[in-house]
Amino acid sequence: MQIKCHLFIYYLSLMLPQPIVYEIVSYLSLPELFTVTQVNKSFNKAAETPSLWKREFLRIWIQDQDLKSELEFNVHGFWKYLCIKGLKSQINWKNLSGSLFTDAEVSFLYDELQTALKSPLIPCIAFRRDIHSFPTLLQDVFGNPMDQFSEDMDIDYISTFENYMNSAGSYLCAEIQSLSDLTLLAASRWNLVSAEAICEDRPSNSSESTCDTDEEVSCKFSYKGTKSLLLQFYACLKKSIELFCEGVSYSLLESNDIINEYVQTWNNFSASTKNINDLFSPLTEMINEVYDAKFGENCEAPRLNLVRIMIACWRRIVFERVQDKLIDQILRMIKQERISVIEQKTDYNVLDSLKGVVDAIMDISLNELTVYLKNHSKLQLEGPYLGLHEAILSASYENYSELSLSTSNLALFFEKEHDLLSNFLPNSTLMQLNQLKIKILISSLQNSLVQEFQSFKPNPFLASSRHYSKDFAAFLYQIDSNTHKISAFLDFCTSNLNLAKDLEMLEMLNKELYNELTVEDDYFIERRAELAGVPTSIQPEKLLLFSTCRDLTYPQLKNLLKACTV
Repeated sequence: MQIKCHLFIYYLSLMLPQPIVYEIVSYLSLPELFTVTQVNKSFNKAAETPSLWKREFLRIWIQDQDLKSELEFNVHGFWKYLCIKGLKSQINWKNLSGSLFTDAEVSFLYDELQTALKSPLIPCIAFRRDIHSFPTLLQDVFGNPMDQFSEDMDIDYISTFENYMNSAGSYLCAEIQSLSDLTLLAASRWNLVSAEAICEDRPSNSSESTCDTDEEVSCKFSYKGTKSLLLQFYACLKKSIELFCEGVSYSLLESNDIINEYVQTWNNFSASTKNINDLFSPLTEMINEVYDAKFGENCEAPRLNLVRIMIACWRRIVFERVQDKLIDQILRMIKQERISVIEQKTDYNVLDSLKGVVDAIMDISLNELTVYLKNHSKLQLEGPYLGLHEAILSASYENYSELSLSTSNLALFFEKEHDLLSNFLPNSTLMQLNQLKIKILISSLQNSLVQEFQSFKPNPFLASSRHYSKDFAAFLYQIDSNTHKISAFLDFCTSNLNLAKDLEMLEMLNKELYNELTVEDDYFIERRAELAGVPTSIQPEKLLLFSTCRDLTYPQLKNLLKACTV
């Protein structure tokens, strides 16, 4: 009877119209989706709908939402792969239970991590005086690392976790002996992307190592073979963060409003960085202590913390995947605002969106040293913001070339545009834009004066006795080597009110272009950094060690550490 019942259900499923099959499948959870693919071809086809896998991945690993949702179109097929990857990640976490943690404790750690990623607690930032205030949460974390707190943070949990790690410290350290584990330890400590064999850097007490000294290790940082519980724990944590970033990146690529969604997801993620760094600080501190015991580095370098690790993950996985689409949209919005300057119709919602996305990109381009110099005109730009900075300069030159305005109107436009751009761009970009504008104004003035010069007919009996610009005279000499005509024309310019203003403005712009531009805020910024204990001139090697924008290899790291050794 039971067999007949199953056969009846099977044949009934074959007769169901495909739209009804799609409707049935749309109510299924992730485990049920995997099961229903084995019913028949009709159910398999319906269950392979990418938007269902996207919904389930976002629901489980990104944000809570209803099981039944509208089907999306133009969704890529990698969401099923991400779901499989997420399930494997859960299995890896379960495998951590054993000598150090029970099943319940591992489950609790994983749940806390997922909660922090999906629904982060927004840290309460202390009231700041001007010297210690920052526009974003992450910059505040960099500038005031010990001065934020989350009201609902489980302090007892962190204390218990720390006691667990400290009690097992000697055991965790003794586990790391093999050459491959030492390489993974260095990679974890410095968030390296690749490394060579580190036989020469092995500690003197590593005679118990199972590797020969001349063994060559080609490490791609696979944690599968390691037996170190500390490294396995770190690998599970980092892979969960990377999985979250992958889901965010693909979701943004499919978004129709990438600017606002990027800002929103980044703000949530930046809150997560603080929460997760606090929750798993016993783990990172143990990695720091084991690394110091094995390698004994003595340099002014940043300690490992998950804020830096999570920023690097976001940059590599999210930003670098969406940067072309994101920057293209930013440039379009800036061009739209330039048009609004001419039409005198500023859209403040667009300005708010631009400020939010520029701050979000600046967040992943700064570190503990450069955060105080963010608005300095000579800030050494790097990473994601450097790419945006160069794109803005290139697009601005094209936008300015399209303007058909007189020189006086062009100067007025540039002045109003500067007031607009200063709402969301840092001084380092504004200064370079100002230099570009000066060159364009000089070119416009020169073209206007050259047209007058070419049509000018000098009086051959009058000699020049006035003072005039030698730079502009040299420029005219390249066009016409008749020195008498040049001097007569410049005399004529000084006697003509409009031309005299143009010539005076040209001389002023040339001086401004060749003299070093100064920004009024620079002194205040330098003073603020000095009071915070941050030098305005930072050793390049030290800056690289603190940077979250550079993907270092082990040989590069060795050279930097030697340069920064105390």
